[in-house]
Amino acid sequence: MGASFDHDGQAWERVADTRALAAAPGDWLAQDAAGALLAIQIRRMPGMDGSKIRKVGGSWLEPTQAASLKVIARRVTVAA
Repeated sequence: MGASFDHDGQAWERVADTRALAAAPGDWLAQDAAGALLAIQIRRMPGMDGSKIRKVGGSWLEPTQAASLKVIARRVTVAA
């Protein structure tokens, strides 16, 4: 854990696998049930139960879609 790597032009830091719905808000690299990687954003909004998850550059995921994801890395901001 903690190893840094590049994926799709972004820097990521490996974390312990965690269900996306249980992960903290932030920008994450997730893996779906088929093993495909996708960048996601996890947000918590006032007055709503649980997290909202969307693909980076895409739409919000339905809870059934989000339930199958696990986060494997957090996006790292690289200083210029």
